[in-house]
Amino acid sequence: MSIHRSTSKLGAAFRSDKVAREINDEIRTHIDMETDENVEGGMKPDEARQAAHRAFGNVALAQEDSRGAWIYRWAHDLAADLKFGVRMLLKNRGFSAVAVISLALGFGLNTTIFTVVNAILLHPLPVRDVSSLVQLDTVDSKTHVTAANFEKTAVENPAAVPSLPLFRSTAR
Repeated sequence: MSIHRSTSKLGAAFRSDKVAREINDEIRTHIDMETDENVEGGMKPDEARQAAHRAFGNVALAQEDSRGAWIYRWAHDLAADLKFGVRMLLKNRGFSAVAVISLALGFGLNTTIFTVVNAILLHPLPVRDVSSLVQLDTVDSKTHVTAANFEKTAVENPAAVPSLPLFRSTAR
């Protein structure tokens, strides 16, 4: 099936009323043409119409078959469900607001919890022995340099960090 045909069928799902009218018009045209042929063949108009309906068959079945050829059924159902959902959300705005806020909070909390679990339990630090890790934290009483601002202070004022060569030599 071509891309054009697929997009046409998807688009028809969202304008199914127009497609239904076109299908009904087409069926009516076929029945009218058959009726005219029967009248030209010598039948009375009422008998000709009944014969045309008999020859055509079940109109409802023909409509369903035609709709199936013009519209993806799942897309039609999805479009109808979306329309109904939007109507209900607009009808009950207070409930909709509470539902949206609840979903947003749930998604946010779920994402946060998963991120923490992923970082701590699923992907721990890539070291062999976690218990051997240490944190250096020194505070110089004169300059108030700590581990948090060590790099910045060391770059800006190397004289304020007398132990920088010691840290560099033992870091590796």
